[in-house]
Amino acid sequence: MRPPKYSMHLDLRLLLFYVVHAVVMVFAANSDGPRHQSQDWLNHGGDLFNRRYAYKERKISPKTAPNLRLKWKFYAGRDITATPAIYDGTLYFPSWNGNIYAVKEADGSLVWKQSLQKLTGLKAPDGLVENVNSTVSRSTPTVAGDLLIIGVYGPAAVIALKRKTGELVWKTILDYHPAALITMSGTYYNRGYYVGTSSLESLVPLEKCCTFRGSFVKLNPRSGAIYWRTYTLPDNKNTKGEYAGAAIWGSSPSIDVERNLVYIGTGNLYSAPLRIQQCRERQLNQTQPTQQDECVEPDNHSNSILALDLDSGKIIWYRQFGGYDVSILPCSDTSTPSPDCPPLGDKPDIDFGEAPMMLTIYINRTKKDIVVAVQKSGFAWALDRNNGNLIWYKEVDHGVQQLMKRGFTPTLSILMPKISLLHHQIRLQQLVGGWQWMPTMVEFYGQQLTPVIALLMALLVLQMKLPLLDPRIEWDTYMQLMP
Repeated sequence: MRPPKYSMHLDLRLLLFYVVHAVVMVFAANSDGPRHQSQDWLNHGGDLFNRRYAYKERKISPKTAPNLRLKWKFYAGRDITATPAIYDGTLYFPSWNGNIYAVKEADGSLVWKQSLQKLTGLKAPDGLVENVNSTVSRSTPTVAGDLLIIGVYGPAAVIALKRKTGELVWKTILDYHPAALITMSGTYYNRGYYVGTSSLESLVPLEKCCTFRGSFVKLNPRSGAIYWRTYTLPDNKNTKGEYAGAAIWGSSPSIDVERNLVYIGTGNLYSAPLRIQQCRERQLNQTQPTQQDECVEPDNHSNSILALDLDSGKIIWYRQFGGYDVSILPCSDTSTPSPDCPPLGDKPDIDFGEAPMMLTIYINRTKKDIVVAVQKSGFAWALDRNNGNLIWYKEVDHGVQQLMKRGFTPTLSILMPKISLLHHQIRLQQLVGGWQWMPTMVEFYGQQLTPVIALLMALLVLQMKLPLLDPRIEWDTYMQLMP
């Protein structure tokens, strides 16, 4: 993995230049009218389905989008990489200067701002975040009634603020591991706040790696108390040389009210027990590979899609994709391999950088409820929400390269003159399970560029608010490349 860098490979500062890209574009014929609920955007995914699609939007469409014009811009002092939440005419977003802002949607005027470090007393461990010397967040705030709930990018804390004033209500540390942090935007539903934990431990020197285990947590949104926690890996007793990794770090979990389930995606392993490494060595020496991946044990939930019970956190079903995948930065240079490095997988570092989105499709006129997620392997997977059975899969890109010099973020992408500044993927055929993507020649490090592109789209008040006028266009997805 390439370590996170605040500087962007494409020098996007020339494009963004220290301006909060809460840049609201307005349709020329649009007038400010009464507030409609469809204008709210409650977390990263926009709703419980994690679709990033405002289906009630009527004013902005592929036909009207070219007429959008700059209405206002807001100076924040440093870059913004999180999609804003929107509620009751106010935008809420964090900045890499360590502040969180509330800004009026109509004119960009400041409602309030708070320093996360002063507000919480928290400070990221030295060296955890490069070129950032304060407590920051890179997550979309979650609107939970009169509260805003947001994760902190080290230490791994979740905090709640009064939505109207920014005053601190509570803070809860979810993981005391020194490299742990929160990058996911949580989801609020029925007196519960759901969020996963991640880390940057895969970047530390080999002799210090690794003990972090990803986990998924349900919190009381009023008090911050933890209702339950589910780990993605077996207990390693905080001992190196055992299972570590399987972080939960992208987008926002989707919640299935009918089935009482929450769906998440997980990342790769940082380390595996010796028996698993030896299994991988045997696997590499086989002339006839086995059908089942014998190196993936049942309780190894790395690179997986999981369905958890909302009330207990129990794993109801799961499906692991990609087999053995131990990937850490100190071992990423295969030209000079260290004897202390674990063997690599066939496609290393193939996290799910997003939680699944929930969709309903029809197959031979039969209704089917599915979840869909795109993996860094370049494959999109559609699973039955009832049991995790595979419905279809499709290779939409060649996948992440070892040094992550190419990124991919499949999104609903309709060619619009004057709007699309950076097309990193273009949809060519818009059929469920049958579309194709054309990658651009742009190279970038996914940690920064993808959120910025999402932000640009979001704060052009597109926020994936393009009505799906073409019945062939069934869904879109957003995926980051690094925690």
